[in-house]
Amino acid sequence: DIADPVRLKKAAKLIKRYGTRIQKSVFECRITDSRFAALRTRLIKTITKEDSVIYYKLGDQISNKKIP
Repeated sequence: DIADPVRLKKAAKLIKRYGTRIQKSVFECRITDSRFAALRTRLIKTITKEDSVIYYKLGDQISNKKIP
């Protein structure tokens, strides 16, 4: 959760360069480890200690599977 609307907008704009927005605060990024590190570094510069960002690595088995 990013408390400030201005920081939220900046963070969302940054993350959208790496993936797809699924919901208002949910993004899906299929990226390499090095691109993930770059995203995380840039995001840390955008947010503050009062903000919270959670990353989930789903693994290769998830790749293109859709649940009906």
